[in-house]
Amino acid sequence: MRFSRLGLKVFAATVAVVVLVLGGALLLTKREADKAASASIGRALAATRSAIRAELDARASGLRQSTAIFAKQSPVIARIEKALSDSQTSDLLDADSELVQQTGAAWALVTDGTGTLRAWSLHRDEAGDDFSGASLIAKALEGQPASGVWIEVDSSSGTPHDVLYQAVAVPVRRPGNNPIAVLVAALPIDSTFARALNQQTASDIVFFSLDTLGHPRVTLSTLPTASGAADAMAGAMAGMSMGQMGMAVDSTLREAGDTGRVTLAGGGDVWVGTVGGLLNADGQPLGGYVGLRSRARELAAYTGLERTMVIAFVVGVLLALIIS
Repeated sequence: MRFSRLGLKVFAATVAVVVLVLGGALLLTKREADKAASASIGRALAATRSAIRAELDARASGLRQSTAIFAKQSPVIARIEKALSDSQTSDLLDADSELVQQTGAAWALVTDGTGTLRAWSLHRDEAGDDFSGASLIAKALEGQPASGVWIEVDSSSGTPHDVLYQAVAVPVRRPGNNPIAVLVAALPIDSTFARALNQQTASDIVFFSLDTLGHPRVTLSTLPTASGAADAMAGAMAGMSMGQMGMAVDSTLREAGDTGRVTLAGGGDVWVGTVGGLLNADGQPLGGYVGLRSRARELAAYTGLERTMVIAFVVGVLLALIIS
């Protein structure tokens, strides 16, 4: 059927009105969806931040308590004291191994009363290095148990990369005496831990170390590698400063670092994250974590609605043309 000129004008005007009404409805809906998504992300990130911090604190506390119990046993003190006196590295390595078995740590090391490395289960051939300047060991040499992040460089894959650990140090001493040794035990911040946090919080988790310029370097994440999100996120974070990550090298880090927010684009999505610091025994940041929520995932319901409304509009226009 042929349209009259007037009919075409009426039809075009009707379509224009429908487009304006639909566009306005979609715009208003989008604004409300953005507000709802932001509120939902905010609540989720607050819960994610609390969960990550609680897990990190619980691991450090448990490791510190079990290591301290081991270090206070009279047979252990006597064995370490004799091994140090006789320079028996094998006996000290045995003590390291026993500590690892009792605490579930990834590795353990022992220094003498001056902070000199005497045995290390991770690097069994290393000894004699001065560790007294490390904040973790320095505090233990003063008689105080301490905890903090520890970073090792792993080159086994051919490409050196940082590996993060939660480490504790406790003094070994007889009652009333100065420390004769320091025991250090460490738990890895690895993919197993990250996946557990991911399952607990439903947020993607990224852990990173800080290079000498204070730029974050991703050590591991739960972001999917197939979609390119993990690589894109690593690239986006690499160019950021600690300030941009919501972190600061001062006494406010414990608060600011745990409440900082960051927005990152990667893998075709926009991610909103909560940032927390991983500190050494002196409270200085050596790395951190980010709990991430995808805006696309939060807006999935709106995106589906928008697609349905657009399809319905197009179908309606086509049906109108056919009927006319």
